Order: sequence, then structure tokens, then C-alpha cells
Amino acid sequence: MTNDEIHAEIDRLIDEDRYEDALRLADQLEPISDEEFLKILREAPIDDEPVSAAQLARLDAADEAIDRLFRTLSRESRAV
Repeated sequence: MTNDEIHAEIDRLIDEDRYEDALRLADQLEPISDEEFLKILREAPIDDEPVSAAQLARLDAADEAIDRLFRTLSRESRAV
């Protein structure tokens, strides 16, 4: 099997929650060079997993809550 085929099979096993089988298969992966790794990294899309509008809204709400918490903590620490 090629590394690409092994990666595809690992993804399938993970989707089936067969993590131990996936780990055993990962042992068969052939190492790649630093140059090849950097090439893959450079060519990878920045956002490789789609994010839904609902997920973005939850992230925005969490970000706002964290900002409020930090502002509150900052005010309290200055008051001490």
C-alpha cells in the first residue's frame, strides 16, 4: 500500500471508531523527507474543514463571553 492508500484506510477506520486498527496501520506509513512535508504543508488549504454558520455564531458568542470575562477580571485586579 502507498502512504496515500494507508491514510485513506486510516481515515475509514477512524470513521468506524476502530482506533487501535488505525494505529496499527499507521505503523506501516513510510517516513517522508522534511522537504516533502514542507511542500505538503505549503500546498495545504488554510481552511480545510468547512465551518457552518451555526458553528461560527457559537464561536462568536464564545469569543464575546471570553472578552467580557477578561474585562471583568481586569477591572477586579485593578481594584485590588
